[in-house]
Amino acid sequence: MTIPEQQIGASYGDAFMAGVGVGLFKSINEINRWVKIKRIVKPSPKAHKKYALNYKIFRDLYKATKSLMHELSDSLMNQSI
Repeated sequence: MTIPEQQIGASYGDAFMAGVGVGLFKSINEINRWVKIKRIVKPSPKAHKKYALNYKIFRDLYKATKSLMHELSDSLMNQSI
């Protein structure tokens, strides 16, 4: 995974893609002139095992509380302050 020097946001990419669409840029590969890479992060197999376990717990937690989250949201939307 590459980490850019600056994280500008989606609108930056949208503007670039519009520029490609109108012929301002020849191809999407020209984005490399705009984006400078700060560092490269390599996956850690050890961390992956931890995240995989936590992800399963998170998925189970979400399934167990999904209806309660919707109920809470509906209740809050219907309240006036």
